[in-house]
Formats: sequence, C-alpha cells, structure tokens
Amino acid sequence: MKLQIKFQIHVAGSKRSGKTTLARKIALALNNRGFEPVIFDSDEVRRNLFGKRDKQASIGTPANKVFHQCAYEYIFAVLIPQALSEGKAPITVATHSNRRWLVE
Repeated sequence: MKLQIKFQIHVAGSKRSGKTTLARKIALALNNRGFEPVIFDSDEVRRNLFGKRDKQASIGTPANKVFHQCAYEYIFAVLIPQALSEGKAPITVATHSNRRWLVE
C-alpha cells in the first residue's frame, strides 16, 4: 500500500521577487520525487476570472481589491481542495500571504 501524503505550499513575497521562479523549482523537485505538483499563481487566476476588467482596474482601487479577494477565495475554496482530492500537490504563488488586507 502506497502512503498518500497531502500538503500544500504557499510562496509569498513582494512583486518581482522570484516567487514564480521558486514555485517552478519546487514543482520540478516534487515531480522528480513522484509527486504531481500544480501551481496556482494568484495573478493568473485573477486574469482568468476577470479578463479585460482586471487589466482596467488600477492597482489599489476598490475593483482591484475585489478582484484579488475573489481570486484568493477561488484558489483556497475551489482549486486547492480539488487538487488535494486528486492527489496533487498545490503550490500557491501570491503577492500577499495575508488575505485580510483585501477586505479592509
């Protein structure tokens, strides 16, 4: 019987600090060890959810904050649980690790 380990990894940091590069290296290392990693980049998820509206919302505006909050909620409520149920190892890449700033 194979032992199934469930875990998730969160990579957070400031813009352009190498978060996605680090996530890709972690994913490669996990893949080489027999895991099936999947990367959820909050910026990509937000763009996929909101398309052109995301590009039009300036950083720091109420719309931008709502889009960020929705992307995080989708990642944590839908994508991560789905990945874990499929036996995958989710890696989340986000500029902010603390979601509370979005609802202030």
